[in-house]
Amino acid sequence: MEDNISSENATSSKLETLQKEHDAKLAKISALKDQIESVKSLLDESMNSVSKNRHDATKDLSEKYQQLCEEYNSLLGQKSGKKQDN
Repeated sequence: MEDNISSENATSSKLETLQKEHDAKLAKISALKDQIESVKSLLDESMNSVSKNRHDATKDLSEKYQQLCEEYNSLLGQKSGKKQDN
C-alpha cells in the first residue's frame, strides 16, 4: 500500500512538473508571438515609409526634370526666335 501511495506521489509530482514546464512553454510561445507581431508591424511601417520616401523622391525628381525641360525648351525657343528675327 505504501508503494502505491509513493508511486502516486511520484506520478503526481511528475505531472505537476510537466504541467509547470508546459505552462512555461505556453507563456514563452505567447511572448514570442507578441514579439513577432510587434516586429512584423515595425517592418511593415518601415517598408511603407521606405516606399513612401521613394515615391516622394521620385515625384520630386520628376518635377525637377519637368521644370528643367520646360526651362531648356523655353531657352531653345528664345534662341531660335532671336535667330529668326535676324
